[in-house]
Parts: sequence; C-alpha cells; structure tokens
Amino acid sequence: MANKVYVNPETAITFKASGGDVVFTNTSVANAAGRISAQWDRGSGAKPARYVWRAHTKAGAALAVGNALEIYFATSDGTDVDGNQGTSDAAFSAADKRRNLQFVGLVVADSTTNGEVQIASGVVEIYTRYVSVVWWNGLGQTLSGTAGDHTFTLTPVPDEIQ
Repeated sequence: MANKVYVNPETAITFKASGGDVVFTNTSVANAAGRISAQWDRGSGAKPARYVWRAHTKAGAALAVGNALEIYFATSDGTDVDGNQGTSDAAFSAADKRRNLQFVGLVVADSTTNGEVQIASGVVEIYTRYVSVVWWNGLGQTLSGTAGDHTFTLTPVPDEIQ
C-alpha cells in the first residue's frame, strides 16, 4: 500500500515593525524605493525547505490597478549576503541591488479604492540558514505610515509521510 504525503503546516514566522519574530519596518516607504528586513536565523540542523508566504500591505493613497510591490529574499551563508546587503532592518534604495536577490513574488494592486489592503501569497523554498525579506514599492504611491498595515509571514509546510 502506498504512503500518503500530507502537508503539515507549522508555526508562522512574522516579519513586521513590532510584535513579530523579525523586525521589518515598511511604514511610509516611497514609490520606487524599498525596505529590507532584519536577518532571520533559521537555526542549525534540519529545517523545512518549503514555506507559504503571505504579504499584507496598504498604500497611503489610491492605487492604479496592475502596479505591484515586488518581494525578494536576500539569503546568506552567515558570511556573504546576496546583493552585498546588511543584516538589519534598513532602507533599500538601490533598484539595481534587486538583480542578485531571489525573486519571491508580487502583491499586485487589484483596486483603486483609497486605503484598501492589498494581500497576496505564494510558495517559496529556502535552503540557506539566513534570510532577509526585501520589499520594492512599485505600487505608484507611498506605503501607509501605520505599522500594522504591513506584515509578511512565512509558514513552514514540511511534508509528512503517513
């Protein structure tokens, strides 16, 4: 008899300005600028590779449908960080530095309603011990100045064979 392979979601890791697991301050990020989170240390030893990501953000003004917030990872072996980035929560203002990062996904504006939350999700694999999240704001408006309007989560979803 064949074994069944299920997904067994674990506890989500939250990237946000305060009260999360990793500091990521995305308040008032201008259009055509970005932010990089503090570096998350996944720890040593065996870890899940697959994660479900979910991004939640809001702009400070009405959006044009189709504009997008780009999401990347800057991974590290503990010595060298992709794109020669730092390891703390900071502004990310050099557009070309995205070229050596791992593309994760997009949050695409789906409404012109002022103040509407934009939410997207996807699946990504992480094989390094250290990772930082980068958001590049291409939404056409500055992000909201309210810290609670911006979160990014990674939920480990390892396989479980039964």
